[in-house]
Amino acid sequence: MASLKTVNDKAVLSYHQGGAAMGTDYEIIINEDGTNEIFDMGYSHKVVFDNVSVRVDQWAPPFANNLTIKLNGEQEYRPVGNPEYLYGWVKADSGGRSPNDDLELIGENIYILASEKPEDYDSKIGIYRVNINSNETVRLCDNDVKSFKIVDDTIYFTDINNFIYTLPLDGGKAELLVDEAVDQYEVYEGKLYYSLKNKNNQLYIYGNGESVNPEGILKSLEVQNGYMVAIFDKHSESQYKLMIFNNNGKLLYKSIENVLLVRIDNGKVVFVKDN
Repeated sequence: MASLKTVNDKAVLSYHQGGAAMGTDYEIIINEDGTNEIFDMGYSHKVVFDNVSVRVDQWAPPFANNLTIKLNGEQEYRPVGNPEYLYGWVKADSGGRSPNDDLELIGENIYILASEKPEDYDSKIGIYRVNINSNETVRLCDNDVKSFKIVDDTIYFTDINNFIYTLPLDGGKAELLVDEAVDQYEVYEGKLYYSLKNKNNQLYIYGNGESVNPEGILKSLEVQNGYMVAIFDKHSESQYKLMIFNNNGKLLYKSIENVLLVRIDNGKVVFVKDN
């Protein structure tokens, strides 16, 4: 279950060791000189911002008061937010709850999914704003939420039906954008890209009713260094298996090659074929 990713311009190796319950997740920073250091370990989600590290404990079973922070120079994490709430979990499709990693820090406010009733698995999951100085914890809308992304001053989120909505950063009434079940979605430069479950996960751009790659089953969707990168399943009947769009939503590059992964760096596209 090992994987590599980039965190704050550093290579991070992630893997799991041991059993499902008694084992541990590890995230290891690989330095340029070949040395390494532990970024995080345990069942948790950790994000490092400029001067604040935010950590959400996600041990099973879920427990309240699991949102913590550590400022630069501090040695220990400390809880923030309402101590009675459960943070960083959503309703699982199969019942119960599953961990969620959607988390943003803007100014002195953390934006995160939370539940006011940790013991009630049927209780609504909402988007909350948590002030790291005052601990004020405010729900931003009434919707039962499954995931969210923040772009500029707008929150894009999916509800339990996987419909997409928008919401002002300060909260209020949500506006429905897509009233069909969505699998993946990303927002870049004001354009919403999404795949529809009932249309075999084909990729769409909001405002255009036609699939951008007919019969293409979307495998992954990611913003990379100023571009939107879409990889399609190699078993798709579509001709193209890779598409790259610019910040205006214009298709810049497409390939018929089966693609495993893509990286864009310094204006160059590097991809690994999936044969």
